[in-house]
Amino acid sequence: MKKIPIFSIVTPSYNQGRFIKKTIKSILEQSGLFYIDYIIQDGGSTDNSVATIRKAFTKIRKNSETKLYKNLTFYKNKNIKNKGISFRWESNHDGGQVNGIKKGLKKAKGDYFSWLNSDDTYYSSKTLDHVKDAFQTNPDIECIIGDGTLIDEKGKKTGKWEVEKVNNSENIYLDYHILQPSTFIQKDIVNSKYLDNKYTCAFDIYFFYHT
Repeated sequence: MKKIPIFSIVTPSYNQGRFIKKTIKSILEQSGLFYIDYIIQDGGSTDNSVATIRKAFTKIRKNSETKLYKNLTFYKNKNIKNKGISFRWESNHDGGQVNGIKKGLKKAKGDYFSWLNSDDTYYSSKTLDHVKDAFQTNPDIECIIGDGTLIDEKGKKTGKWEVEKVNNSENIYLDYHILQPSTFIQKDIVNSKYLDNKYTCAFDIYFFYHT
C-alpha cells in the first residue's frame, strides 16, 4: 500500500488582497489522495488580506473533523476533496518575500514542497494529484517542473509557458525554463540557505539552480 503523501505549500504575501482569495481557493479545492500542509506567510498587510485569510481559515474549520498526523492537525469536511488540510498562517513584518518563504519552509512537514505566490493559482483541482502520481511512479525523481498558463491580473489567459527541457547553460545564458509555481521538490533535499535575501526578483533561479 502506497503511503499517503503530504504537500507543504507556502504562500508569501503582502497587500495582495485582490488576488489572494483565488490563490487560497485553488489550493483548498485540490482533489486526490494526499494531505495539504498549507502555510501563509503574510508580511503585515494593511489591505483586506488578513480578513480574507481569516475567513478562509474559519470556513475550513467549520463542521470539520480533525486528524492528527505528523504532529499536524488536518481538517476534513464535505467540501474538502483530499485527505485533509492543515491551514496555518501568520501576519507580521517578515523582511520581504524571501524571508516569508524561508519562515514557511521551516514550518513545513510534508513530503513535497512548493510555494505558490499570492497572485498565482493552480491550473485545475487535479494539479497536485497529477504531481503526486508522477512522484510515486518515479520515486527517484527529486524535482518535477510542469508547463503553465500565463494569466493577467483579471485571470484572463494570455499565453502558455512551456518547460520543454531544463538545461543549466540555457537557464543562465539564454532562457529561464523553470516555472516556479509549477515546480515541486522532494522536501528532504530542500535547503533554505539557497533562498538568498540579497536577491529580490530572481531568487528562485538561484534557489532552483543550487537545489
